[in-house]
Amino acid sequence: LIVMSMIVGGGASAKEYKADTQKTQITWLGKKVTGQHNGTIDLKSGTLDVEGNTIHSGKFVIDMTSIKNVDLTDAETNGKLIGHLKSDDFFSVEKYPEATLTITEKAEFNGNTAHVKGDLTIKGITNPVEFDVTRDGQVVFSVEGPLFFGAIEMFEHVLHHIHNEPDVFIFNFHRCPVIDVTAVEEIRRVVRELKAADRRVVFAHLSAPVRQTLMHYGVLDHVDTFETTQEAIDAS
Repeated sequence: LIVMSMIVGGGASAKEYKADTQKTQITWLGKKVTGQHNGTIDLKSGTLDVEGNTIHSGKFVIDMTSIKNVDLTDAETNGKLIGHLKSDDFFSVEKYPEATLTITEKAEFNGNTAHVKGDLTIKGITNPVEFDVTRDGQVVFSVEGPLFFGAIEMFEHVLHHIHNEPDVFIFNFHRCPVIDVTAVEEIRRVVRELKAADRRVVFAHLSAPVRQTLMHYGVLDHVDTFETTQEAIDAS
């Protein structure tokens, strides 16, 4: 079992992120009949292409020579285990010093989680893998179609996420051409509750009619706005 906690920073393009290898942590857990061991391993490099609310691709290179054990306190026993893991019995790190994880399919975030599929190559052997990626600190909701009475269930769903601890709520209005007074009142209520919970609220992709309506009713006085969802994510 390998768990990676990755810190990313903006890359050359608006949607490419590069892993900060100094702040990224990969932990491993190995189990056997008589017990288990755990440790760390270093990320050598990593890139992630994200546009709006979708992961498009990504590749991560793991430094297999850096594998460490953290549960064995006896230096000799610890050294024997690491030597065994680096040998041809396990990872053959002299011949295969790197492992790679390549994302092979697009994955859209649902709230703060995206289900990702990819290929994991260790010791020259590639196997398909699936796992969930959690985006800490922000959640994106896409508004689909006009917002009228009866079409505002999404905002009820938003309130269920207040206690899931995202710091930033981003609303993508890209596919919302118009909005009526009933929906404005619901949005105002949701914004009030999010702000009361000390959350940041961001609107993106506002059409001229929607922007004018929200501005008229004072909603935009309490939120941050950006032209695109990607700009909102990058700024958050």
